[in-house]
Amino acid sequence: MKWRRLLLPLSLVFLVIILIRRMAYHLGLIRSFHLGPKTISVGNIEVGGTGKSPFASGLAAALVAAGHRPVILGRGYGSALGRNAAALFIDSHLLEVRGPSGAALKDVTVLMADEARMVSADNPTVPVIIGRDRVHAFKIFSDFLARYLPTHVILDDGFQHWRIKRDVDIVLLSQEFVGDALLPAGNLREPVSALRRADAVVRLSGRDSVQPAKSMALPGGVRESQGRIIYGAIQPVVATGSTAGRGQKLPLHPIALCGIARPGSFLKALAAAGVSPLRVITVKDHARFHADHFTSGSMNGADAIVTTSKDYWRDPEIMKASGIPVWILPMKVEFSYRDFF
Repeated sequence: MKWRRLLLPLSLVFLVIILIRRMAYHLGLIRSFHLGPKTISVGNIEVGGTGKSPFASGLAAALVAAGHRPVILGRGYGSALGRNAAALFIDSHLLEVRGPSGAALKDVTVLMADEARMVSADNPTVPVIIGRDRVHAFKIFSDFLARYLPTHVILDDGFQHWRIKRDVDIVLLSQEFVGDALLPAGNLREPVSALRRADAVVRLSGRDSVQPAKSMALPGGVRESQGRIIYGAIQPVVATGSTAGRGQKLPLHPIALCGIARPGSFLKALAAAGVSPLRVITVKDHARFHADHFTSGSMNGADAIVTTSKDYWRDPEIMKASGIPVWILPMKVEFSYRDFF
């Protein structure tokens, strides 16, 4: 496309910035820190959803099952946290906000942290800490962590976060990945050659994944594994925010709500489950739903709302206020997580 060619000079500028930043860390001009516990980074080089948070959630569950005490540390993309503030979640609940803006953010409906709440709900015993400055966020909850005694830190979306040293670097690739130009001409955060510094590359496939006609050869020495995105059975949400067991009849006339990077995968999974929505309401990735989405006209004839876990946990209160049942289509990543610990 012509516009891509016009943006290529800006991609070159972006590459220069990446190289300068990387050199600054290598030379020690910018300090990096090890947090203490074994640190496993889960990241990507593509823009958009590649399953980082579900993968981090599955890794946390595997660590807990093996008798470890992980903590998940993320940026909290899209949250209202200031640079020096941090939030702690346990079992999907906002336990505490610390920092200069903490007093104004004690209401979880103000602090939008969809991925943090989703991962926390899936791993109720695992602390989830978010903050724009993740080193500061970890330190600001040092008293809590001293009691919890974490054995592992899972760094969600950490491949480009050089400020934290890690013991294992995992990079996720979509099944459709064939390489592209750097931002803004393409969709890459870093050049494909950056995969050489990864300890493992995991290519995720799903029900709607398309095998590229010509697979891209990864840089020499890169270890590649296969994972699979699995959609579970659609579950109704109970009053506590958790999902009820199976056995209830699926909604016949639901409204589908979706605000993820790849909405097509959600809609295809609904179709595979035998659910045909009356209407589909989509917003941009991480964008909030508003009261206008839940007017009587929009909900007319609907017997339920069906959404993703991420969308539900972005603002569950507004969905519950709709007055009709809410159902969630859960997603997880099937993978042999023990390979990394």
